[in-house]
Amino acid sequence: MLDGKVISGSEYGDLLLWEGNLIKCRIVQDDGDSTTTCHDGKILCIHIHEDKIISAGYDGLVKQWSYKEIDDLEPDESQICAIKC
Repeated sequence: MLDGKVISGSEYGDLLLWEGNLIKCRIVQDDGDSTTTCHDGKILCIHIHEDKIISAGYDGLVKQWSYKEIDDLEPDESQICAIKC
């Protein structure tokens, strides 16, 4: 990603946005009324393609996320950011 940021998956299904050696925020999925993990279980693969970040997990799903939205995230004290898939 830009500016030295790195995105990774986690064993519990959230995306992690790193800045340097620290986790900048934990990304969860915004379902409208609530939030859930991005995937139900471990994230296996992340691919950046043009303006999308694509993730695949043990749940058998492939999801697309907005590259710009993730790159622009500014977390609050909880360091949890919810975005739509």
